[in-house]
Amino acid sequence: MLLFKNIMNLQLPERFVLLDTEYTAWPGSFERGWSGPNEYKEIIQVGMILIKEGLEEEASLKLFVKPVKNPILSDYIKNLTHISQEEVDSGMILENCVLKIKEFIGDLPTYAYGSDEAIIRENCELIGIEFPFPNERIPDIRGIIFPTLKTLNIDPKGYSSGTLISAFSDQPLHAHDAVNDMRNLLEAIKEIKKCLL
Repeated sequence: MLLFKNIMNLQLPERFVLLDTEYTAWPGSFERGWSGPNEYKEIIQVGMILIKEGLEEEASLKLFVKPVKNPILSDYIKNLTHISQEEVDSGMILENCVLKIKEFIGDLPTYAYGSDEAIIRENCELIGIEFPFPNERIPDIRGIIFPTLKTLNIDPKGYSSGTLISAFSDQPLHAHDAVNDMRNLLEAIKEIKKCLL
């Protein structure tokens, strides 16, 4: 049984996983809600970090995934994420990626910063494979950390998982890399802890 403890005001397990996805996009696709012709949020990268007691990283895994509907990446997404065409061309099929996710997270509590569970489900449905997780297996961690940010007078709306750390530090960062975004998020959680000690 996993033991939970109160880390500052945040209820987080002693060991847990942070998961992030990057997916295909084009200029304006966010604003359009991916409603343009042949626009799909096809996963091209998954990043996960395993956090152990003390909010320290224990392990990480980055996976590249071959998109099916749009196998050629747009210049927009390549520039945003720095993911290359070669990396997705040599990546794995989604079905294998989902199995790797399942293997990495095991029974550990797993969180995303946003609706990454829905993105994975949508991708499974897109190509007709089973979504192997129960509902809310990968909940949105924003529900846990946003109330605490508000007590610190930090408006979280202007930040992504990869940029939240900039609310506490002006250190240069590279966002839109799935593993790096989760490392940035972990650093932000550590900074929240410091503020509330």
